[in-house]
Amino acid sequence: MRPARDLLRRAVAAAGTAALLASGIVFCVSRGRLTLDAPATVLSNSHWVMKSSEPFLLYLRTLRGRLPRGATVVVLSPASAADPPTGTSYLFVLGQLPEHRVVPWTVLRDPSAEPPRFVAAFRRGFHDDRYRLLSSSAEDQVWELAER
Repeated sequence: MRPARDLLRRAVAAAGTAALLASGIVFCVSRGRLTLDAPATVLSNSHWVMKSSEPFLLYLRTLRGRLPRGATVVVLSPASAADPPTGTSYLFVLGQLPEHRVVPWTVLRDPSAEPPRFVAAFRRGFHDDRYRLLSSSAEDQVWELAER
């Protein structure tokens, strides 16, 4: 009876190993071609749901160099419209622009608040008579507070 148990254990172990190996191969093939290049962002090799934020992360990297250090900025994105003022999209920007004073988008609507010096709009429109367009591309606009 003992050899039959050993044979059954080996068969189950072999089947488990084969299933694990097959799922690993499917996972690797679904990720695409293996490259030895450095990833552009921390999201470059992540799940496709998280990877959809990669263009915004790259935009924030370029925006960091375009604005003067210490400047007050509001960053508008498609996600910020549905997000609470201090929600995920605000915290995401806050972490990526450490040298700037990032404020939530609600200051644009508050007449008693001091308006931010810059408004950066990524993949969404923005217009306010208090601001003048500083730069514009197909995906973004940077607005600066006009002199009073």
